[in-house]
Amino acid sequence: MTMEYAETLAATHEAEFLRYRKVTAEGRDLQTDLRDLYDMLELDKRTDRILPNGWCLLPPRQVCEKGNACLTCEKFTTDATFLPELQIQRQRTEQLITERQQAFPGPHRPADGCRQRLARRAAPSA
Repeated sequence: MTMEYAETLAATHEAEFLRYRKVTAEGRDLQTDLRDLYDMLELDKRTDRILPNGWCLLPPRQVCEKGNACLTCEKFTTDATFLPELQIQRQRTEQLITERQQAFPGPHRPADGCRQRLARRAAPSA
């Protein structure tokens, strides 16, 4: 009976994963077969690739050189299940930019570039 539950859980997990459209860091549809992506992510459950807002598609043998700049990485992908987390992250980033602009007034504020980049990035749609 336990194996039946395990198989049902695995099938449900895969179905839920495949249900949502996956998008890249640039907001474009991911051009990878979703079943292949699911298999790749299941085989590669590495703790250094677990993200709170998407998945890292960096091949297992490669090392990440981006640190925590996942949202600008070409190997990052996400879907609508992460939308609440992405919206919170965007709000926090906007708040941080506002605080920095107030702390450093003047014509050459570093936060201005951050706000422009943030404005160009749209939240992924479902």
